[in-house]
Amino acid sequence: MASQTQKITKLSRGQQIEGEIVAITDRELTLDLGAKSEGTLSARELPESLLKDLKPGDKVKAYVVIPENEYGQIILSYQQKRDDRASSSRGYPQSRGINWPKFTQAQNQKNKLQGIIKEANKGGLIVEVDGSRGFIPHSQLGLELLGKDMDELIGQQISVSVIEVDEGSNKLVFSQKEAESEAFDKAVEKYKPDEMVKGEVVNVSEAGVTVKLEDGIEGFLRASKADTKYETGKSMSFLVDSIDTQRKRINLAPFVTSTTGLIYK
Repeated sequence: MASQTQKITKLSRGQQIEGEIVAITDRELTLDLGAKSEGTLSARELPESLLKDLKPGDKVKAYVVIPENEYGQIILSYQQKRDDRASSSRGYPQSRGINWPKFTQAQNQKNKLQGIIKEANKGGLIVEVDGSRGFIPHSQLGLELLGKDMDELIGQQISVSVIEVDEGSNKLVFSQKEAESEAFDKAVEKYKPDEMVKGEVVNVSEAGVTVKLEDGIEGFLRASKADTKYETGKSMSFLVDSIDTQRKRINLAPFVTSTTGLIYK
C-alpha cells in the first residue's frame, strides 16, 4: 500500500499525485493513492521505456482527470491536460480551466456537442470537447460503441450530451445515450408489447443483454430472464416486454417456441 501517513480526503482535477502500483494489465495500471478509492491510469499513456520496467510496488506520479467516476474510481493521466495546465499556470483553482457556464448551458438546452475520444478505461471513456475533458461512464455509452474494443475507439469523433456539471467537484460528465434519445422518441411508437422483434446482441454483462434493434434504438433483456447463452454480434429474435421511456430503451423477453409451435415468454 502507498506510504501516505494519512488518507487523502479530496482530490482536484489537474492535481498531481503519486501512487503505488497494485496491479498492472495490458490496458491499465491500478494505483493506491492513499485515498478512499484506487486510481486507474491507462497504460497507453506511459512511454514504452518506462512501462516495460514497472511492477507492483513501484511508485508513479500522475494527474487527476476525474476525481471520482460513477464506480468510485479515480481516473488518472500520465500527462497534465491542457485545460488543467492553463488554469494552474495562472494560479487559479484547476476548475477555472473549463468553461463551466458553456457546459451548463448545453446541459440545460440539451444541446449535442462534438468530442474526440482521448482515453479508455474500465469505467468508460475520456472525451475532449473544445479543449475540455469529461467522462462518459460505461452505462452512458451508445449502441454504436457497446461491444467494441474501447482502446480502438481512441481518436474517434462522437456526438455527446452533457448530463452533469459540477464545478465544485471538478466533474464534467457526458452521455452518448442522451444524444441518441431523439431517434428513440421518433421510432418508439411502432414497438408494441408481445410483438416479435429482431436485433443484434451488442453487449453481454452481469445485468443483462443489450440489443441493437435499429439505429438509436436499444433493447435490453434482464439477466434474470435470459434463457440461453447470448453472444456479441449474433442476430436473434426477441419479444417486446415493455417500453422504458425513462431509460430510452425497449425491455425485451426471450422469444421461445414450444414443441407445439406456441410462443411464450
